[in-house]
Amino acid sequence: MSAVPEGRFDLVAIKEGLGRAATSDIAVVSGETTRAGALGLSLNLPVISGLSAANGARETEVVISGAHFGASTGATVQVTLNDGLVPRVRRISNSEIRFTVPDDGRSGAVVVYVAGLVSNSWPFTVMDRLTLGREWATVVPGRPRQLRAWAWDTEGLRIDRPHVTWTLSGSAARVEDGLIAGQSTGTGSLAVQSGQLVATCSIAVEPQLGWFRTLTKEGGLSYRGALLRPYLLDALAPEGHMYGPTTLVMLPSGDLAIADSGNGLLRTLAPDGFLSTFSGLATNPWSAPGAHLSPTYGSA
Repeated sequence: MSAVPEGRFDLVAIKEGLGRAATSDIAVVSGETTRAGALGLSLNLPVISGLSAANGARETEVVISGAHFGASTGATVQVTLNDGLVPRVRRISNSEIRFTVPDDGRSGAVVVYVAGLVSNSWPFTVMDRLTLGREWATVVPGRPRQLRAWAWDTEGLRIDRPHVTWTLSGSAARVEDGLIAGQSTGTGSLAVQSGQLVATCSIAVEPQLGWFRTLTKEGGLSYRGALLRPYLLDALAPEGHMYGPTTLVMLPSGDLAIADSGNGLLRTLAPDGFLSTFSGLATNPWSAPGAHLSPTYGSA
């Protein structure tokens, strides 16, 4: 090629049926001849048939499946993500390459280069932020519950189906793909991970679960408050905790009296939504109004 201006160039060769080959950063100096080396076109072009995950955080290992990756010939292999060279690449065979999402990786196309031959591209989304759908999780034995992991990419866009690993420790439950099923009562920690991103929350397996609801005259059902958990907490609903409440009685004051049977207490829910303990905290079981009631089955 004559009369090429001085500078640095990318050299590309394309032939129908033989694919595309490229080499980059070729320096042309005035008055000199530059030798760029051979650009090999081949019938055995590298082909990507799929990735082990459509998305993942930085430091995630991704498996590229395909063909003609050059393991049998020892040809050089490179992988790019969003046109950036991936530094950590392992060629396992002619049909498998593994790469680690780099710390500066951004969402884009994955491309394989084998001795200058260029494969087709395959989209990959780099996960930048990860969180669990709930700050806490309560599971009832025999009633599986689906939790969700929320993730966002490097551009701040939500990822519909984040590729994550679920783990559960210290609890009488099992977890698989975010579906948690309780077996017996207990507490533990739930974690979801993708590469260097980890999100956790506490989890409790409890025999009962429910909330107080209100039904308006127009037929609208709304959330009223008081999460049912096996320990005491006086607080503004819905943070207030009860366990196995039974009878509800409206008092002249407008408060709702509740028999908290699981905790052996009488509780009141004020019109402003504050849940408090009316009776049942005294150490002396015969001293009203703090007498301990075990169990509390009803009120009138």
